[in-house]
Amino acid sequence: MKNNIFEYATGELSQDAFICWCANWYNDDSKPRLQEMSVELMKHFAGIDEINSVSICRQFSQDVYIEAQKYALKIDVLIIVNDSVAVIVEDKTYTSEHDNQIQRYVDGIKYLAENAKKDENFYGIKDIRTVFLKTGFMYDEDKCVKSDVVISGEDFLKILSKYTGNSEILDSYIANLENNLQWYVDFGNYEGTEDSFWDWNIANHQIAQYRLMRDIFPESLWADRNSWQYKVYHGTSFGRPWTEMQIGEKHYTDSSDYFSVFWRIDTDDNGPYISLRLYENFDKNNAIQKDRHRNLYESMSKIMKGIIEEGNYYQWREVYPGYRGNYKESSIIHIKLRDKLMNWSETKAELIEGIHQITYEFWGKMDEII
Repeated sequence: MKNNIFEYATGELSQDAFICWCANWYNDDSKPRLQEMSVELMKHFAGIDEINSVSICRQFSQDVYIEAQKYALKIDVLIIVNDSVAVIVEDKTYTSEHDNQIQRYVDGIKYLAENAKKDENFYGIKDIRTVFLKTGFMYDEDKCVKSDVVISGEDFLKILSKYTGNSEILDSYIANLENNLQWYVDFGNYEGTEDSFWDWNIANHQIAQYRLMRDIFPESLWADRNSWQYKVYHGTSFGRPWTEMQIGEKHYTDSSDYFSVFWRIDTDDNGPYISLRLYENFDKNNAIQKDRHRNLYESMSKIMKGIIEEGNYYQWREVYPGYRGNYKESSIIHIKLRDKLMNWSETKAELIEGIHQITYEFWGKMDEII
């Protein structure tokens, strides 16, 4: 295997440096093809057709105070194109944007530009462009990022691959990026094997859980990017990954109190599973709220039992999780996946169709409860 520095330089700081290196080829005509690469990237980043100058700042950091509010600017890569366009690059490898980073950076740079005097930084800036570049797996939260340009690992690879053979640094980066993207494909496979289920991808990698959830509930259902409904989110519990997708939430009549219902993919001692759950943040010390929650759970359980038995999807005793009405997060049904994933080609269509019907019939009856 060829020695590759990017197998060791895996962090966002290293990728920041690589982005700066790519951009700065505009200022070096010793390798015309790499200069062409820089021009293509800068046109894409800045949204303009002609590039006349490129200035680069890596890890731009400055505190800006706007109406007594502090804006801490910590911009991964800041590029000034044609002395008039400020390009803010938010670079991610394995993490996601947080705390509305990009908009804060835009507000801060806009303030600096509007108040800059001649010969000061940002004087003459007429436009601010944002780029969200993530080479890691794109989860749903990444697809919600508001940015002028969004570049995935696949997008970045498509641009860079045109310029192979002109630099060992570039070729090494491309080779490492290709390996990483293939890793997401390999470890996104959620089907079972002859190994212990604790070694399966779905028990260890959120990518596999995400892909199963999205195979059951396609992204096209998540029509409103500002809504939690049909958005897939994930986390860990005791070091193990879980993945969830909310199918809806309801408010009680004449109250701000609400509950939500969601599907969860996880693994327990019996193997991988998918469960439909109720969540309500009720006060366990409040007898009225506690009784209300218990009644809600019992009503949901009764409705679900009727759906399961009428639809012949499963035997109720196979999916009934036991009474969970005293918990804020309570399973309504619990479907074991181990055997199904071991024979996925034979069970896939039936499982997906069954879960779809259960979901739509169950949520369609919620108005009967509230």
